[in-house]
Amino acid sequence: TLYCCGPFPNDGECEEISSLLAARTKLTTLCTSMSTLIAITSLPQLLQVEELTVEFSYYIKEMEKIRDLLYTTRKLKSIKIQDSSRYRYQNIRMLSTFRAEQIISGLGENVSLQHIRLQNVLFGESGMVSLCKGLSKNKEIRSLSLQGTNMGNQGAIYISYLCLANPDISFLNLSHNNIGKTGVKYICSAIASNTKLRSLNIGKNNLRDQALELMATSLRSNNTLTHLNIKSKYASYTGLVNFLRSLSRFNSLHYLNAQKIAIPEGAGNSLLLEALRGAGLA
Repeated sequence: TLYCCGPFPNDGECEEISSLLAARTKLTTLCTSMSTLIAITSLPQLLQVEELTVEFSYYIKEMEKIRDLLYTTRKLKSIKIQDSSRYRYQNIRMLSTFRAEQIISGLGENVSLQHIRLQNVLFGESGMVSLCKGLSKNKEIRSLSLQGTNMGNQGAIYISYLCLANPDISFLNLSHNNIGKTGVKYICSAIASNTKLRSLNIGKNNLRDQALELMATSLRSNNTLTHLNIKSKYASYTGLVNFLRSLSRFNSLHYLNAQKIAIPEGAGNSLLLEALRGAGLA
């Protein structure tokens, strides 16, 4: 395991990192900043990496380096690419179509990937459609986290297609993506027949009461999901109670996050408790 994040390394630091890598016969885990990855990308030890984490802060003009690494590193099982910039939402234009395609192309070609986490990387709807098409060749995906990618409903539709093509996905995080009723409808269709999904985070989207109703209907057909996040400030208390009442008592849920939904004090709490008990969650 090698952790080397920070500003762009000088010649002495590059030499030190290279020497450190050269002394290792096997490097399986690498956590690095984008600037450091650019500096060491030609080192042969990178071909052995199985788990890669890349953090960048609006420094995205060299995305092709990630693409090239994905092309050549056939042992890679897990990748995390994260924008840690506090200004990421102001820099949405910086992830141009060309640069997004560098990541998409590399991810599509590396069919050994099992765990993919793209956090706060602003692909947008069209970029997410391209990403899903690129990943369609990979049948080994087990976990997919796409938090804060700005995918919208169109992106969610293609994610549902990807889930249908990859029935072994057990972890799916689609939070912070401006997904509404249309996107939820397709996601629900995908999870209704899924027999491996254990965790679904669709919180902090545009989830209203109708979306919760669709979710409850799909969960009645799913007996594997144990963790569900439907955190939303747009759903009502009545919608939450109806969601719980619609669930089968024999559903598989162990954990439910419904934060941000306003719950009235007093008699209203008894209705919620009754609904939770009816769903087997209390």
